[in-house]
Amino acid sequence: MSQKEIAFNTSIQDHDLHEWRMICHASSLIMLIGIPYGNLIGPYIVWRLKRDEYGEIDTEAKDLLNFQILISMITTFLFICIIALEVLITLFNMLPSTQILFAIPIFTLILMILLIDVFFVVRQCIAIHENRQFQPYPLLYRFVK
Repeated sequence: MSQKEIAFNTSIQDHDLHEWRMICHASSLIMLIGIPYGNLIGPYIVWRLKRDEYGEIDTEAKDLLNFQILISMITTFLFICIIALEVLITLFNMLPSTQILFAIPIFTLILMILLIDVFFVVRQCIAIHENRQFQPYPLLYRFVK
């Protein structure tokens, strides 16, 4: 193989890696179109398909999955809290204004958490697009090792 062919094959591999990294991170935004736990499904599929082929995908997808699992657990817990509060308010015949008093702050917290999630995913996609180094996601607990 000539130097030109080797360089061409290497640039194709780099381009494929670049695309798969972008797809991996951007696929976690599937939740924005209303698919429950879509933020986990997309990155998991990319990770399972490409983890053996690209070491970077393995590392980045695991970090992304760990971050998305944490986000999903927090938002699920908050939704359960809203449901529990609704049940308690109904059982104790509290005023409807009490529902608003509890539900609005929890919904606001959920919205803030989802905005933080989108911020970090978009920041990572921009870094990949600009060929910058991977920036680990914050608050990681290693669910996927």
